[in-house]
Amino acid sequence: MSWFKGAGKKIEEGIGKVKKGVRGLNAELNDESPVHKSVQNLYTRIETVFNREKEDLPQDVKEAARGMLRELRGLLDADSKNGWAKAPKFQHQLAEQAIEVIHKYQPKMEASPGFFNRIAAHINNFIEELTGYKDLFEVEKSEFGADAEVQKYKDSIRGLKADLENKAQQREEEDRGYTP
Repeated sequence: MSWFKGAGKKIEEGIGKVKKGVRGLNAELNDESPVHKSVQNLYTRIETVFNREKEDLPQDVKEAARGMLRELRGLLDADSKNGWAKAPKFQHQLAEQAIEVIHKYQPKMEASPGFFNRIAAHINNFIEELTGYKDLFEVEKSEFGADAEVQKYKDSIRGLKADLENKAQQREEEDRGYTP
């Protein structure tokens, strides 16, 4: 009889370990990618600044913020539905799409009104898209442009995209047999 008790106890322990492993795997599979988290953080921060400052924002800045929020939400929703979202290819794709959205709305959303101020913001945005060099011309910032957390999350997305590109290049070189 004691043999059955001992065997039963070991079986219970084994089942407990399996359940724990399945819970951990399930949590890992349901957890979002680092790029998704950064895009979500950017979305949340823009929404926070928008809700806090919307009474004082110029209409075109409000429209740009709403547009950016709408497009980022669309990207996040599509990424959440993708069963392979953690794959580097899809993380890179999400980062690229988020950066496109950022560049689309950045000049209007982050620069204070004024003809020359907005022209400088558009030139800065264009140069940043081509070269990665930021803020060539001095631009008076709106609430979004002056918010350090908005800038931090944008930079985080860019950094994650660059990391993914570097890792992809390393894998390609390894596949071709090239190792420095």
